[in-house]
Amino acid sequence: PQASFDVQNVNTTDGNITFAKTGGQTINGDDLTLAVDGQREDNPIGGGNWQSGESRNASYSSPSGDTATVRIIHDPSGNAIFEEEIDFSSP
Repeated sequence: PQASFDVQNVNTTDGNITFAKTGGQTINGDDLTLAVDGQREDNPIGGGNWQSGESRNASYSSPSGDTATVRIIHDPSGNAIFEEEIDFSSP
């Protein structure tokens, strides 16, 4: 699927990243999984159909360093549809 996302917030205290879907086709959030430094999280992003303009929170485990590569994986295809280096050093 074709979609674009922005990171709106990283909450290191609660272990949540807030993503905004900024464009592309509607995607079922239940088909999307967060990966941090190659480690897939256990829970899908969820929430049913995700349309442009909507935001979703995704939970993560603590990364091993101050920065980590964050990906949104589309499970049915196995493709990363978002990838960005994120700074986790401040709460």
